[in-house]
Amino acid sequence: MQGERVLEEIRALHDRIVRAQADRTLSASHSTVPPGVDPLTYALEEVARLRQTVEGAYGKTGAAPAAAEWTPRVGVWASDTRAKIVVELPGVERPDVALVVSGKTLVVRGVRREPAHDPGLPPVAVELPWGSFERRFEMPDWCTAEMVSARYTNGVLEIDATRRTAEIGLEIG
Repeated sequence: MQGERVLEEIRALHDRIVRAQADRTLSASHSTVPPGVDPLTYALEEVARLRQTVEGAYGKTGAAPAAAEWTPRVGVWASDTRAKIVVELPGVERPDVALVVSGKTLVVRGVRREPAHDPGLPPVAVELPWGSFERRFEMPDWCTAEMVSARYTNGVLEIDATRRTAEIGLEIG
């Protein structure tokens, strides 16, 4: 039945996005669709939307990047001539941080090591995430990798991109 095939494709996309298996107990006969809408057409449109989302996030291959185990906080500021990104990385050593510019995408990734603790002292409450992290930022159209500079001080990564005056048609004189 074509409805079951579509449902399996939806489940497979779900599994790839959230890295967990979708509920396999639902069948096509239990699916809810808006009133007055053909269920098969609705399901095919949903699959197309999910496929577009996956391709937009991971590229056409659908290969998801390694799952981040925590997400650092960020601040982003931008104008026509400058962009600034501040990433809070407390407890992350400088060698454990990587900054990559690929096309118009700037990627900050790395790892925060598990905090040292006394093995004889069991944890009661731990709100200190550790593990890998990754944040992606779309840079302005005018930005190139050569315009990006970064500074890492006391667990704070500051990334700057400044458009040179010659590129915006201004003369200095």
